Amino acid sequence: MNADAGIVAFPMPSSSSTPSPTVRVIVLNWNAADLTSRCVRSIEDSEQPAGGMDVVIVDNGSIDGSAEVLARRHPGHTILRNGANLGFAEGINRALRLSGDGIDFVALVNNDAVVEPGWLAPLIDTLERHPSAGAAAPMMVFDRWFVEVELTVGGAGERARLTGLTVDGADRWSQVLCGDGVVRPPHPSVPLRLEIEVADRGTLIVPVPAPRDGPPVPLTATLRSDRPVTARCGRAETHGEPQGGVVSLSLNAAGPPHRRINSLGTALTEWCEGYERLLGRPVDHSFEPETVDGFTGGGVLLRSEALDDVGRFDPRFFMYYEDTDLAWRMRRAGWSTVTAPTSTLYHQLGATAGRRGPASSSSTTATGC
Repeated sequence: MNADAGIVAFPMPSSSSTPSPTVRVIVLNWNAADLTSRCVRSIEDSEQPAGGMDVVIVDNGSIDGSAEVLARRHPGHTILRNGANLGFAEGINRALRLSGDGIDFVALVNNDAVVEPGWLAPLIDTLERHPSAGAAAPMMVFDRWFVEVELTVGGAGERARLTGLTVDGADRWSQVLCGDGVVRPPHPSVPLRLEIEVADRGTLIVPVPAPRDGPPVPLTATLRSDRPVTARCGRAETHGEPQGGVVSLSLNAAGPPHRRINSLGTALTEWCEGYERLLGRPVDHSFEPETVDGFTGGGVLLRSEALDDVGRFDPRFFMYYEDTDLAWRMRRAGWSTVTAPTSTLYHQLGATAGRRGPASSSSTTATGC
């Protein structure tokens, strides 16, 4: 059947055994064929479920020839061509509407993510073990390495504000994760921008290149401060005195590089705002599965029965918020979200749509509790 029009048929299960679940994986593309191919190749190379798996690549009205490139590179998959950029919500909905033909579970994978070979089995197992779960949330890990930089601000006075940070000459301020002792006040005039400030002692989690032989890469930090600042990264340490209200620090990123969690499901603040659980925590696969408020649409396995019950993404959200809203509607209808910590996806944050802040969430605002 033509990849532009048809759906790959699944093998018929044996009548003498319990049918294995069938899975459809949906990847949304918009003017990013290379990034999407990287994602799809990782799915192709992963372990296939016994019941069968097919892939639907949704092209959201690309104008750079992406749909043609993806059809040529991945001829065995369905290419669903939307005539316009319908956003994440409705773009995915178009593919979800194809899933009423005997598909048990639907996996969503961001095109700026790659999956580990064994990513799918723990998600399927989670939904099979929890019949009332409508979604299984994998561990999303940042597709980069980090080191910890400890800042100590001396004397008394206003908090020191990080205004710039480069690693090996590349600007990394917007990709810094914030650990203990760091506060994030809103910028006085730039909407949605959160500052990075330290009162006395705080930890910055700084992205660095993948581990390699040779000397550690140089790191430079600039802070707005009338107080002296000391920075420490592993064995490296430096101290800077304020000059005209500015402190400049240079040292090597000598700490041990390690991975950090992007999310393991989502949770809600007391104001019903969604946020990514365990954001910035070191990767730890010893977590036990647990019921959480919701999931991020960048990586999740959804039960088709739950979608049939509560509906699909609300297209009014276009992109962002749509996953928090769907999780809320699932909870209202009695469907839970359960985490699957041994399922891992690596997410290249901001590669598709850009960043909204150093610790922003893909599920930022809930429509209710």
